[in-house]
Amino acid sequence: MIHIVALFLSFIASTPAWSNTIDTPVILTDVPVTHSLVTMVTGDTANVSVLMKSGASPHDYSLRPSEARSLQSADLLVWTSSELTPWLDRVLQSNRQAINNVQLMNAPDTIKLPYRQSAMFDDTHDHDHGHSDSGSESHSAAADAIDPHGWLDPVNASYWLDVIAEHVSALDPDNSQLYARNAKAAKEKINTLSLELDAKLSSVRGKPFIVFHDSYHYFEDRFNLFATAAIALADAELPGIRRMNELRTQLREFGEACLFTEPQFNDKLAVTLARDLDISTGTLDPLGSGFEQGPQLYFNLLQHLTDELHQCLSSLAEQ
Repeated sequence: MIHIVALFLSFIASTPAWSNTIDTPVILTDVPVTHSLVTMVTGDTANVSVLMKSGASPHDYSLRPSEARSLQSADLLVWTSSELTPWLDRVLQSNRQAINNVQLMNAPDTIKLPYRQSAMFDDTHDHDHGHSDSGSESHSAAADAIDPHGWLDPVNASYWLDVIAEHVSALDPDNSQLYARNAKAAKEKINTLSLELDAKLSSVRGKPFIVFHDSYHYFEDRFNLFATAAIALADAELPGIRRMNELRTQLREFGEACLFTEPQFNDKLAVTLARDLDISTGTLDPLGSGFEQGPQLYFNLLQHLTDELHQCLSSLAEQ
């Protein structure tokens, strides 16, 4: 027994200091699209998972005990913002022990746009891609009501890849050059895809569409598209009868358009509205929850939004 103890103590004494560093970083993300961006940077060198169960809405999610435990054990939490997941912000605020985290919408150079506050959007678009906190002047917004769906502007996603690489490198400095190379390669791929999507969407610019809730502002602004209205409020709260009647009246006067539902929400109101107005429908998913998780998900998401918009809007008559 004494011999075994002596061998154990000898092993500890001979263990180099760097053995206390993180061999495989454990990284937690809020939603699938954030997971995709992180895995573009880390590849297989980190253990990256999504906190929320697939297909759920991030606005009002209820954290399960097993998910709370995974949050406590993670080396890093990469999440979008308290506006997207207010429940996660409350968990972090109430936690006795600080959790290492990075909030991407607060990262430097992030383009920020306000939520639009009425059912019918303003039909004028500034499309100034250099703006930041103040957002687009053509849309009214309550104080601090920033739209958290910032990843739908590929420029933001590119900024965030560098932010992610920096934070993961702090956990795993031995692989910092690998993370930087991966981020650079992913940014080039995003830029190439953005040019392709811009070219495809050019033929449907100016054609109106209705979204389930105001979550596509960044995509519209980047690719110069024209969403005319939203069924639900910014936080996806369903409208009352008065608002639905107002929306129905205004859209009937507006004319032909496409209406898009979202898989995270009940589409009963949208289907009813589309039937009343006799307009075409489609499905848009700003989270990419229907795609396989991994680095390719973000690219599939942007391509899916483009294909769905193009398919429906190309069938409309010229405005």
